[in-house]
Amino acid sequence: MIKVILSHAFAQEIANKVSPLIGHNVNIFNMEGIIIGSLDSERIDGFHQGALEAIKTGREVTITDEKSSKLKGVKPGVNLPLEFNGSTIGAVGITGSPDKVRTLTYLTKMTVETMIKMAFMEKEAQLDSKAKEHILYNIIFEQIDETRETLKQRAALLGFDIDIPRVAVVLHLDGYENCKIANAEKDKVLDCIKYVMAGNKHYLSAYTGSNEFVVFLPVNPSDEKSSLKKYISRTCKSIANTIKNYLNLDCTIGVSSLCSETVLSYKKSYRDAADSLAIGKKFKGHGGVYFTDDLGLELILNCVPSDTADKFIKNTLGEKKKAITGILDETLLYTLKVFFDCNLNISETARALFIHRNTLLYRLDKIYKLTKRDPRIFDEAIELKILFLLNKTLLKQEEAIVKLAQ
Repeated sequence: MIKVILSHAFAQEIANKVSPLIGHNVNIFNMEGIIIGSLDSERIDGFHQGALEAIKTGREVTITDEKSSKLKGVKPGVNLPLEFNGSTIGAVGITGSPDKVRTLTYLTKMTVETMIKMAFMEKEAQLDSKAKEHILYNIIFEQIDETRETLKQRAALLGFDIDIPRVAVVLHLDGYENCKIANAEKDKVLDCIKYVMAGNKHYLSAYTGSNEFVVFLPVNPSDEKSSLKKYISRTCKSIANTIKNYLNLDCTIGVSSLCSETVLSYKKSYRDAADSLAIGKKFKGHGGVYFTDDLGLELILNCVPSDTADKFIKNTLGEKKKAITGILDETLLYTLKVFFDCNLNISETARALFIHRNTLLYRLDKIYKLTKRDPRIFDEAIELKILFLLNKTLLKQEEAIVKLAQ
């Protein structure tokens, strides 16, 4: 059984909240009969003999005008013991005529005990959450010396089953580094995740350092992949929107494949999600939800040395051109993007762009004229796709150089 000790700060918070509601001064006492919460600041830390008697006997102690002159540090009123989980943890008293405040004191006792219980439950939930974060952090980053059974038992004590299939989701918060109160903001982000995942008792979440968080979403492996992806995407976007609405922070997300049955898959899934996040940001930009299974060319290009990429660009576009943005304007770049998104289908692309088919053909011809690569031909479309993806990394490099120069 955890022993509960009332703090000065919490007792004063109770007195501040309850006293104005009932129109009488409420005093909160610790186990020694010392006033630790009251609107009468002069009485704080003073000894109250009537409260100590209520604590020792476990019964009501009434202080009349006559009795108040004989006892130390008391005023007329009613004092009752405060109980939590069957144990006395202090006392509560209301100053005033005993006949007038007696019923009010009993109601106040119930209110204060409920506030204490709620505060305890909240603290217990926080400790439970921290313990889950700790074991999850150890699974992801540390070398695990425990046996699988030992680890399962430790996880079971915290209320989660490590054998449940889960997908790792890594969140990167843009601008999080600039938050003034990092710990407070971290807890708020975890609260946003908790809000979205309310009712799902099998999810796990943790702060992984810097400006990143991980969420392990429980999934059913027997579900169709398309349905599973929609569920994960919907959940990720809901988390991102909640963080944006409540904290005004933008979010980029990476998603792994399904975890396998081994504990080490948590570590692998986390790394997959973190990699897909980094690659997605690098080639597609901030603000998206990037699935490991959706990354194709990006995975390969991420491993290509920068000097090799530069050589490819020069061979394709010429020595003087550093990126495809130096040749194509915004309209042609967007047309090319949509054309790729529509799998080189001309009719579908024209509908997506809300333009006539002939207008699209004119733009594709213009792209061919400027780049010497025809996007309608598969091999040349691949080259343009690579140029299109490399363009984002080049722009980021130029932005970094400009910042350093400043």
